[in-house]
Amino acid sequence: MKGSFHVPQVSRQQAFVMLGGARGGGYLLDLLGSYDLAWKIGGFVGLVAGTLQLLMNDRPTGRMQALQAV
Repeated sequence: MKGSFHVPQVSRQQAFVMLGGARGGGYLLDLLGSYDLAWKIGGFVGLVAGTLQLLMNDRPTGRMQALQAV
């Protein structure tokens, strides 16, 4: 029963993202007449997210190292 909750939750989140993207893109198209700004914003967000992931410290904390040593 616990695992069955995740599939509807993920599909609902995907639907909200697609609706939000469609509405945002449609708004920019109506406002500016082109999707160019949407592509630029998407590219910028992707670059920032990738850079933050590369800079992220993913080493285990001291507490996790102590738990793994036991």
